[in-house]
Amino acid sequence: MSNKMKQEASNSSSDTVDRRKFIGTAAMTAGMMFLKPELVRGTAANSAVRVGLLGCGGRGTEDTTNLVDTGGARVVALGDLFQDQLDKAREAFNKMQQEKGYAALDASQLFVE
Repeated sequence: MSNKMKQEASNSSSDTVDRRKFIGTAAMTAGMMFLKPELVRGTAANSAVRVGLLGCGGRGTEDTTNLVDTGGARVVALGDLFQDQLDKAREAFNKMQQEKGYAALDASQLFVE
């Protein structure tokens, strides 16, 4: 095989990487390793889940309690047809949120229909 044919065969090969491409890819990969995780995933303030609960009975309150306890969610509004259910849920969620450092629910976040 002549030198010219060997050179053409090596140039047409798609699995060869020249030095510039290799160094550029390596530098980009190394640079990605030094990025702050907040830049990639967002900040904690932007990723907080805010929950509004409509119907403060058993199932809704239980599901919302699980979200606050395990998922880091925050209750921002409550609504119910019955004032006693609303008051009971407000007490429970205020206690739970204050333990986590969140503000308590105020009257503007409560809805009775």
